[in-house]
Amino acid sequence: MKKLLSILMFGFLILLSACTPEETINKVTLDFPSNFSITETIITFDDVEHAVRYRIEATNLSNQSIKRYYITKNQDINDLYFIPGNYNIKIQAIGDGDLYLDSDYSASIQYTQIDPFLVNSISEDFLADDITIRWLGRTHYNETVKTNYFYFTASGFEVKFYGTSLEAEFVTGTNPLGKEPHLVVFIDGETNPSSGTTIILDSGKKTYTIAAELAEGEHTVRVVKRSESIDSLTGLSKLTTDGHFLQADQLRNRKIEVIAASSSAGFGNLASNTNEPKSTQNSDGLRAYAYLTAHMFDAELNIFSASGWPLLKGPWTGNNNIPTAYDYVNVNSNIVWSHNNYSPDVVIINLGTNDWSYISSLSAYDKIQALENFEIAFVDFIKKINQLHPDAVIVIAYGLMNETNIYNSTLNAVQDAQDELPLVGIHSIQLPGVNSIDGIGSSYHPSVATHIKAADVLVEAISEWMNWDIVNDNIE
Repeated sequence: MKKLLSILMFGFLILLSACTPEETINKVTLDFPSNFSITETIITFDDVEHAVRYRIEATNLSNQSIKRYYITKNQDINDLYFIPGNYNIKIQAIGDGDLYLDSDYSASIQYTQIDPFLVNSISEDFLADDITIRWLGRTHYNETVKTNYFYFTASGFEVKFYGTSLEAEFVTGTNPLGKEPHLVVFIDGETNPSSGTTIILDSGKKTYTIAAELAEGEHTVRVVKRSESIDSLTGLSKLTTDGHFLQADQLRNRKIEVIAASSSAGFGNLASNTNEPKSTQNSDGLRAYAYLTAHMFDAELNIFSASGWPLLKGPWTGNNNIPTAYDYVNVNSNIVWSHNNYSPDVVIINLGTNDWSYISSLSAYDKIQALENFEIAFVDFIKKINQLHPDAVIVIAYGLMNETNIYNSTLNAVQDAQDELPLVGIHSIQLPGVNSIDGIGSSYHPSVATHIKAADVLVEAISEWMNWDIVNDNIE
């Protein structure tokens, strides 16, 4: 019996020896990874011997929320889908839990997560996305040449970016002397043409610096044409910033459209006398009444105009006229424009001067019929504008070129249109005409001084009709 008890006690001691508690085994706490850094978006660090993996802890400094992520060496932090913002990030080595314990966390390093979808360059199909770039006026993206063309005076684009500079690659044709496109750059909400910077485009494709040495931060840059469509082919093929692009702002709340001929495009308004030939150098559409009116109201502007083009028939365009071209992106174009792209609150029509240039050459009998045809065509065009933009107030402006012989026909058309559309706001207004006191531009067109006076008259009237406040002063 004693011998059996001794055997049992010996077996118990052996079993007890095999069940020694786990905590009595000496475990090693790992060191945290050294040389921890984030270069651009790549996480790097030195390996820790016996670590089975690694983990980072990220503290969002805006809301102090903490998240942990298992990572690998040379991990791209964009793959972890951080919310854009500022973070403190630290790293630890993970042990196997048996022989090696997790390390402490390292000291924190600071990291700023930029939205990975932000870009510093816009080109090709992204030129037409209307997210990072806001197009102004009538434009068309040409898929073949990867260029977005903008046509009429005051057309162009606006972008917002974080950085200090902006470059643009523009495309133009082979322009003869006096036909080089002139663009004006406005920075951070400025619209006064006296404060913009003018860029003259050379032939072909070329990159221009359009903003530089700005304070680092968010900036808005707007680029618009001051020359008119028939004088210059203008397109944008690439935009680049030293920072990154942000979502473009929405268009301004107020929207004006001007349908006209030469004067709205500033034909020769900088010329020293009537004999100086019109050129893109002496024609500044941003110092013409149409743009100045929009500037004073802080409104968006969409111009459809071409020098020499009539409402019905003129001596220079054959059977082409503004109403037939109005459905396309440009005069002499077969690319259809969608009128849903722009819904104006006010449509200003200033046509008739070029019609009179044709009518004046007719016999007395033919003039009577031609003026009647002019009135009918004018009423039809007003009705078309109302169909396309039923909520818009329509303003018929006249007098800028002293086209007195067609005044009565213009006013007759306004009255007939109002009779047919009694619920539509249709107004007429006579603008100050060309005069020697203000100076006269190329080919007897209005000078800048006359355009300023015309804008003042037009703005006062629209302010009353639309109950709009005047936001900006006119230029001097």
